[in-house]
Amino acid sequence: MILFFTPHQGLEESMSRFYIASIVLALEYLHDNSIAFRDLKPENVLIDAQGYVKLGDFGFAKMVETGGRTYTFCGTPGYVAPENVMGRGYNHSVDWWTLGVLMYVLLTARQPFTSPKTQDPMEVMRRIVDERWPIKYPPYMSEEATDLISKLLERKPVKRIGMLQGKARDIKQHPWFAGFDWEGLAARRIDPPRKPKESDSAKRKSELAEAHRGEPKEPPPATAQEMAEWDRMFRDF
Repeated sequence: MILFFTPHQGLEESMSRFYIASIVLALEYLHDNSIAFRDLKPENVLIDAQGYVKLGDFGFAKMVETGGRTYTFCGTPGYVAPENVMGRGYNHSVDWWTLGVLMYVLLTARQPFTSPKTQDPMEVMRRIVDERWPIKYPPYMSEEATDLISKLLERKPVKRIGMLQGKARDIKQHPWFAGFDWEGLAARRIDPPRKPKESDSAKRKSELAEAHRGEPKEPPPATAQEMAEWDRMFRDF
C-alpha cells in the first residue's frame, strides 16, 4: 500500500512522526552504506501488511562514497534539491532535502514550492534554488515541525540538518521527535498508527492489473542508434 494522507490538511503530526521516523532510519542505513536514494516522494513510500514503512523503487539509487559527488540530474520536480538543480554535484544531502519536502506534504497535503499555484516545473525549480523565495507554513503546524522542515529545506547542503557533524542523529534528537522510541521502531515494537485493510490491498492489486492490461507484453527492440544515445546519456549515472 502506498503512503496516504488526508486531503486539504494532511496527516496529524503524531501519525506523520511515525512515518518520517521510519524514513529517517531507512535513509540512515542507506547513507551508512554509501547509497543515495535520490527519489524520495509519497509514491515511493510503501506500507507493509503490519503498517510499517518500506522504501520502494530504487531506480535512481546510486553508490556515492564518502567525500564523493555525483552530477546526474534526476528526481521528481518539486522534490529535487537545489544542489541537484544547479548541477554543481551532490551526495546523499539530496535525500535529507526531499525528506523535508515529504514531511511538508504529509502535514499539509500540498508541496512547499507550488504555492502560489503553478504547474510549470521550471518555475518550481526556480523557487527551489532562490534563497529569497520564502516557504510558507500553515498556522496549524507546530513550531517544532516548522523548525525541523526549515532545517531540512536549508538550501546550502553543508548547513542542512543531517549533513552536520551529528548526521542523522541530529534529526533524531530534534524536539519534534522528543520522547520518540527509536529503538522500539527499529525493533518493530511500536504499534503503527494504521494497518492496511485487506480491501485496500485488493483494490490496489486490481488497479495495478488494470493499468498493466493494455501494456505490450514485450517492448520493441532498441535500435543501435538508441543504444548508443542511452550509453552517452547515462555514462555517469
